[in-house]
Amino acid sequence: MQASLEEGYRRLFSATAPAPMMPLSGAPPSAAASARAQAAAVRWGELMAAIARDAGSRLTHALQQTGEGAPPVTSLAALQSLWIDCGEAAYGEAARRDEFAVAQAELIMALAELRAPP
Repeated sequence: MQASLEEGYRRLFSATAPAPMMPLSGAPPSAAASARAQAAAVRWGELMAAIARDAGSRLTHALQQTGEGAPPVTSLAALQSLWIDCGEAAYGEAARRDEFAVAQAELIMALAELRAPP
Protein backbone atom coordinates (compact mmCIF):
# COMPACT_ATOMS: atom_id res chain seq x y z
CA MET A 1 0.00 0.00 0.00
CA GLN A 2 2.75 2.42 0.89
CA ALA A 3 4.42 1.89 -2.49
CA SER A 4 1.25 2.81 -4.36
CA LEU A 5 0.79 5.93 -2.19
CA GLU A 6 4.38 6.98 -2.79
CA GLU A 7 4.07 6.48 -6.55
CA GLY A 8 0.90 8.56 -6.71
CA TYR A 9 2.41 11.39 -4.71
CA ARG A 10 5.68 11.18 -6.61
CA ARG A 11 3.77 11.83 -9.83
CA LEU A 12 1.67 14.56 -8.20
CA PHE A 13 4.69 16.46 -6.91
CA SER A 14 7.09 15.67 -9.75
CA ALA A 15 9.29 18.58 -10.63
CA THR A 16 7.74 20.45 -13.52
CA ALA A 17 8.35 23.92 -14.78
CA PRO A 18 6.00 26.52 -13.37
CA ALA A 19 3.63 28.08 -15.85
CA PRO A 20 5.20 31.11 -17.46
CA MET A 21 4.26 34.34 -15.75
CA MET A 22 4.44 37.71 -17.38
CA PRO A 23 5.77 40.60 -15.36
CA LEU A 24 3.34 43.40 -14.66
CA SER A 25 5.09 45.44 -17.37
CA GLY A 26 4.13 42.88 -20.02
CA ALA A 27 7.74 42.13 -20.96
CA PRO A 28 8.89 38.51 -20.79
CA PRO A 29 10.73 37.54 -17.58
CA SER A 30 14.49 37.38 -17.59
CA ALA A 31 16.21 34.05 -18.02
CA ALA A 32 17.69 34.39 -14.53
CA ALA A 33 14.26 35.01 -12.97
CA SER A 34 12.81 32.05 -14.85
CA ALA A 35 15.67 29.79 -13.77
CA ARG A 36 15.32 30.93 -10.17
CA ALA A 37 11.58 30.22 -10.19
CA GLN A 38 12.16 26.82 -11.79
CA ALA A 39 14.73 25.85 -9.15
CA ALA A 40 12.50 27.09 -6.33
CA ALA A 41 9.53 25.13 -7.70
CA VAL A 42 11.63 21.99 -7.98
CA ARG A 43 12.84 22.33 -4.38
CA TRP A 44 9.31 23.00 -3.14
CA GLY A 45 8.06 19.94 -5.02
CA GLU A 46 10.77 17.82 -3.43
CA LEU A 47 9.74 18.96 0.04
CA MET A 48 6.05 18.32 -0.67
CA ALA A 49 6.85 14.83 -1.99
CA ALA A 50 8.87 14.11 1.17
CA ILE A 51 5.92 15.22 3.31
CA ALA A 52 3.61 12.95 1.31
CA ARG A 53 5.99 10.01 1.75
CA ASP A 54 6.17 10.69 5.50
CA ALA A 55 2.36 10.84 5.69
CA GLY A 56 2.15 7.53 3.83
CA SER A 57 4.67 5.97 6.20
CA ARG A 58 2.72 7.21 9.19
CA LEU A 59 -0.52 5.81 7.78
CA THR A 60 1.08 2.46 7.03
CA HIS A 61 2.52 2.30 10.54
CA ALA A 62 -0.83 3.24 12.11
CA LEU A 63 -2.67 0.59 10.09
CA GLN A 64 -0.19 -2.07 11.19
CA GLN A 65 -0.87 -1.39 14.87
CA THR A 66 -2.86 -3.97 16.78
CA GLY A 67 -4.24 -4.13 20.28
CA GLU A 68 -5.70 -1.48 22.54
CA GLY A 69 -3.58 1.41 21.25
CA ALA A 70 -4.42 0.79 17.59
CA PRO A 71 -6.59 3.36 15.86
CA PRO A 72 -10.09 1.99 15.29
CA VAL A 73 -10.53 1.85 11.51
CA THR A 74 -13.98 0.39 10.99
CA SER A 75 -15.20 2.55 8.11
CA LEU A 76 -13.95 4.59 5.18
CA ALA A 77 -14.65 7.74 7.19
CA ALA A 78 -12.38 6.47 9.96
CA LEU A 79 -9.67 5.62 7.41
CA GLN A 80 -9.97 9.10 5.88
CA SER A 81 -9.74 10.69 9.32
CA LEU A 82 -6.62 8.67 10.08
CA TRP A 83 -5.08 9.66 6.74
CA ILE A 84 -5.79 13.33 7.46
CA ASP A 85 -4.24 13.02 10.94
CA CYS A 86 -1.13 11.42 9.42
CA GLY A 87 -0.87 14.11 6.76
CA GLU A 88 -1.29 16.93 9.26
CA ALA A 89 1.34 15.42 11.52
CA ALA A 90 3.82 15.04 8.64
CA TYR A 91 3.17 18.57 7.37
CA GLY A 92 3.32 20.04 10.87
CA GLU A 93 6.69 18.46 11.54
CA ALA A 94 8.14 19.55 8.20
CA ALA A 95 6.79 23.10 8.48
CA ARG A 96 8.80 23.65 11.66
CA ARG A 97 12.10 22.96 9.92
CA ASP A 98 14.39 25.74 8.72
CA GLU A 99 14.74 24.13 5.27
CA PHE A 100 10.97 24.39 4.82
CA ALA A 101 10.92 28.09 5.70
CA VAL A 102 13.88 28.77 3.42
CA ALA A 103 12.29 26.90 0.49
CA GLN A 104 8.94 28.61 0.99
CA ALA A 105 10.56 32.05 1.17
CA GLU A 106 12.66 31.35 -1.93
CA LEU A 107 9.60 30.21 -3.90
CA ILE A 108 7.64 33.33 -2.93
CA MET A 109 10.55 35.63 -3.74
CA ALA A 110 11.28 33.89 -7.05
CA LEU A 111 7.65 34.16 -8.12
CA ALA A 112 7.59 37.81 -7.09
CA GLU A 113 10.72 38.42 -9.16
CA LEU A 114 8.97 36.96 -12.19
CA ARG A 115 6.19 39.52 -11.80
CA ALA A 116 8.47 42.48 -11.09
CA PRO A 117 8.96 45.04 -13.86
CA PRO A 118 12.39 44.82 -15.53
